[in-house]
Amino acid sequence: VGRHWGWACAAVVFLNPISIVISGYHHQFDNLAVLMLLVAAKYFDHDAHDARRGPLVASAVVGLSLATKHIGFLMSPWFALRARRGLRLVVLAIPPMIFVASFLPWATSRSTITNIVDHVLLHRGGRPGVLRSILDVPQNGVAFWMVYGVWLGALGLGGIITRALPSR
Repeated sequence: VGRHWGWACAAVVFLNPISIVISGYHHQFDNLAVLMLLVAAKYFDHDAHDARRGPLVASAVVGLSLATKHIGFLMSPWFALRARRGLRLVVLAIPPMIFVASFLPWATSRSTITNIVDHVLLHRGGRPGVLRSILDVPQNGVAFWMVYGVWLGALGLGGIITRALPSR
């Protein structure tokens, strides 16, 4: 990480007090998932011998990151924006397939599958999301979907704008 993006950037990512507290206090796997996302970003554009292998390896690593902690769920659409046309659907498909496959050993009954969907995919653990509670947005309303729509729109616009930028 340090050689590619600079040691200051690496220090900010790995020595960030928020990441350390969250990882230590809540026993989460965020740093491991972020490390895998950084490895995926490095491999995405940097395979000089085979232009297909880099995005495919990056997509597989994103899938492993999602199976660890799904904080990087928008990384594959971001990669798809930057991928060659022939690889876009593959780059989009590989990470969710690995993520879903990671639950197959536990998907033994209908109630278990319902619990996986409710508590892992939809985060229906009983507490409101941070964004909803900060903005006091109702869970089932137009305002709720507008908040996420603006966020996803800004992220997509950023991807489209940076798609033409050269990689380092």
